[in-house]
Amino acid sequence: MKEYQTITEISGPLVYAEVDEAIGYDEIVEIETA
Repeated sequence: MKEYQTITEISGPLVYAEVDEAIGYDEIVEIETA
């Protein structure tokens, strides 16, 4: 499992993150908010 802490925006079902590697469709994610 990878962890990212660079979420820049959430717009409806879309989550925008700044990462160095490709993240594609059909990937499962878990989002935790503080």
